[in-house]
Amino acid sequence: AMAIQLLESWKLSEQKAALMAIEKSKAELDTLKAQVNPHFLFNVLNNMYAMAQTGHPQTAESIMHLSNLMRYITDEATQDVVPLEYELRYIEDYIALQRMRLGEKTKVVYSCTNNTTNLLIAPLLLIPLVENVFKHGVSNAKPAEIHISVEVDDNKLMLKTHNLKFEKWGKHERQGLGLQNLKRRLEHLHPGGFQLHYKDLGEAFDTQLIINLI
Repeated sequence: AMAIQLLESWKLSEQKAALMAIEKSKAELDTLKAQVNPHFLFNVLNNMYAMAQTGHPQTAESIMHLSNLMRYITDEATQDVVPLEYELRYIEDYIALQRMRLGEKTKVVYSCTNNTTNLLIAPLLLIPLVENVFKHGVSNAKPAEIHISVEVDDNKLMLKTHNLKFEKWGKHERQGLGLQNLKRRLEHLHPGGFQLHYKDLGEAFDTQLIINLI
């Protein structure tokens, strides 16, 4: 009887390990898919071309920001964890490129308060929420306003986003594949150590992510 119990316990352990391996593979695949948004890349390159054609003074700066993004994706983002400052720098470069691309019609307010050093984070964990505000909160015809804030205190990170909603919002559910992938990855990386909230305010949308880092 004891041998049978041990065998059953071993089988359950093996099944649990297999399921964890599958979830890890899915999370890694989601990460790879999230590394480069082709539409964003094409838009940035087209914008750089236009800037170069007109001799825009920020052309060199835009190339530097894009270079920083690609270097992070090809080098640092291949690791399991990276210094938090690298991830925040990636977000800053991404926002800088969006500001140049969108111009004055879209107001982007970004703030970052980092009171802690030497924290680690899984690479590209924060960017899905940042991408979403630009994907859903920008209009070709109307002025828009986007707010992104990051607060880090001790080992707790809080990312907040706020954006207006436009007509195309109905075609892209906020609780879509991107947020599902993010939630699954958070559950894999920080089981019981995160909170993800999103709130539909009618004409605007808010998200809040809190993570306990290491």
